[in-house]
Amino acid sequence: MPEPTPVSFGKGSNKGRTGQEGLAEFVNAYLEKRGETGKAPFVAYARPGLVNFATLGTDSADAVRAVFDLDTILLTVAGRRLYSLTAAGGAAAFVGGIPADGLVTMAANRAAPHRQVVIVCDGLYFTYQNGVLTVGSDPDLPPPIAVIEKGGFFIFLIADGRVFFTDVNDITVDPLDLLEANANADGLIMGVVRGPDAIFAGPKSLEFWQLAAGGAVPFSRGMSIDMGCWAAGSMQKVTVQVNDKLVDSIIWAATDHKGQLAGMYVLDGFTPIKISTSEVDRLLRGEADPKLIRSAAWTEEGKAFYVISGANWTRTYDTGVGEWYNWRSADSSKWKCGVHAHFSGLAVFGDQATNKLYVARPDVLDDMGGPIQWQIITPPVHMWPKGFKVPAVYVDALTGVGINSADEDQANPILFIDYTRDGGQSWAAQRQTRLGPQGQRWVRIKERGFGKFDHNGMTLRLSAFASAVKGIQGMAVTVEPLGS
Repeated sequence: MPEPTPVSFGKGSNKGRTGQEGLAEFVNAYLEKRGETGKAPFVAYARPGLVNFATLGTDSADAVRAVFDLDTILLTVAGRRLYSLTAAGGAAAFVGGIPADGLVTMAANRAAPHRQVVIVCDGLYFTYQNGVLTVGSDPDLPPPIAVIEKGGFFIFLIADGRVFFTDVNDITVDPLDLLEANANADGLIMGVVRGPDAIFAGPKSLEFWQLAAGGAVPFSRGMSIDMGCWAAGSMQKVTVQVNDKLVDSIIWAATDHKGQLAGMYVLDGFTPIKISTSEVDRLLRGEADPKLIRSAAWTEEGKAFYVISGANWTRTYDTGVGEWYNWRSADSSKWKCGVHAHFSGLAVFGDQATNKLYVARPDVLDDMGGPIQWQIITPPVHMWPKGFKVPAVYVDALTGVGINSADEDQANPILFIDYTRDGGQSWAAQRQTRLGPQGQRWVRIKERGFGKFDHNGMTLRLSAFASAVKGIQGMAVTVEPLGS
């Protein structure tokens, strides 16, 4: 038999248009760099698991629309209601009604002794302070589309391109406290703060404004670029890993100077850098209504992630390795987690379909007791233009990972292996091999007799479902070329 030849298990998700080009996919998986210190340069682990944190009200259909860290309390909009809760989680206190649908933005200043919060949704705004929610009714403020905060100033964005701001640590708007985001005169869609910049996004442009020293107007425009925002809910401030350094940036679904979708971009200084794959671009183009797209960004154990969800899909971008993953929940084609807040040292996420809050934890191996369906679909193994035979496949999986359980499939977890010859149109019968009970590290994953393949090659699919550590750090195959 020929010597085993190492092959790639891939580094992320980027399916081709038809499947014949490649089906590479990381489902509920992510990469961790090992470099020269490990057996392999990367290990593909299962994503963090979820534990319940809180239930918001009694209506399970009240999807979580926004979460906001306000020091010792977490403000949350679920359905059309605002709740507050402490780091203990559990039952949330009802604060008041938010009678508006659509994207919710929230910002807070540093007013003492109690910080003020502004909530904006669908042209309405609300203020929260010390447990009291008030409907905004300033006659000098047109219907806002979003609110951000910079230097203690609340900044209200108006769809026609006007930008109103308050005094420091105040909520009142003066009609003369006005900026004009008119470098392109394309109106406004969204705003975000990045480092020293208040960024105002229109459908064809971005404008960067900074605090100005002295003068009647506390902000001045630094520059603008002719790329805009395609989906307001896609724009997130992120902490991006660049050469092992954490850098303030933003990620968003961008447009070109004509307002056409250009893909997902990240800012490097003032330069937009494309990060989306062709698959992610196709998913975005397939969305019937960009206004329904939602996203979140967070840092966890030194890794910075960005997640974006459409109507029936979720993709997660790992800024450390520059790869996209397909994260989803067991009962859905998308990940249940949507909006995020880092609260009291916890990564808190809101459910996109119900009134639940969760905490994501890398040391948790399931989703509230349910399985995490970890799956890796490899790039094609091929010898184009020749056909070939595969006598054996070896998987360098993490073994001896069973848990103390009366369930055999948890105590000695199964790795499922199957393959396709035709770009995913059909799959062979699944093979099952055990990963070994707790501590049994010497288990070797080897499967024989995969048969013959033509010029289309062989794509392998590895799956595991048990609530145990799931990971892979290498693969190899033995191949025998066939006549041309």
